[in-house]
Amino acid sequence: MTPEISHCRPSVHVSGAEAKAQEASDLHHYTYGITSDPLTQFAVVFGACIHDVDHFGVSNGQLIKENSPLAEKYRNKSILEQNSVDLAWDLLMDEESYGALQQTLFPNESELKRFRQVLVNVVCATDIFDKELSDQRKERWSKAFQEGAKPDEDDENRKATIVIEHLIQASDVAHTMQHWHVYQRWNRRLVGLLFRSLLPSFSISNFMCSLLQYSLMSCIRLIVAAEWKPIHQSSGTLGS
Repeated sequence: MTPEISHCRPSVHVSGAEAKAQEASDLHHYTYGITSDPLTQFAVVFGACIHDVDHFGVSNGQLIKENSPLAEKYRNKSILEQNSVDLAWDLLMDEESYGALQQTLFPNESELKRFRQVLVNVVCATDIFDKELSDQRKERWSKAFQEGAKPDEDDENRKATIVIEHLIQASDVAHTMQHWHVYQRWNRRLVGLLFRSLLPSFSISNFMCSLLQYSLMSCIRLIVAAEWKPIHQSSGTLGS
């Protein structure tokens, strides 16, 4: 009888603590340290919660066209995103209300600065229509994951940053909690608002369904396809 050849690792007794330590080490490596950094994890969740605070219901581009005071304040760059960060940050920095939370999250100035940096990156990453920011993200991605790229001392932080940015973008526009009928309802209102602001005499009732369909397909082409490729690549990198 021919013995069965095992391709498994040799059986070695490993204690539960050692196994958990190895799993934690592997996970840290595969996620570029994100899973080992509670402050970063909280900053990502916090950013996801506050990224649309005080949203005006129209795009940054529309605010620029309307010469909004907010557009002037933020010099036409990630207007809504910066406004959301500022409002949420002012609230979080209220010592009377959240002093204990602040001490828990960032007990020193260094951790405070790191938290804010991650938060700003997360929220501004949801501005997917800013070409300059988009080009910068693509450049960072190429530098971090391009085949044959030489790692440097900032390599892990760079990879963690760009992975977080793409994950928050995908979560922002492709979440599974929005029902199709909810999508239709709010996008009907959005399209109607934009058309009324640009073409007051234009009737859109007969064209709404086709516009919604076009809007959805454009979203898929512009965002979902653009986000899926780098996230899929990073998954392959993590699993290699």
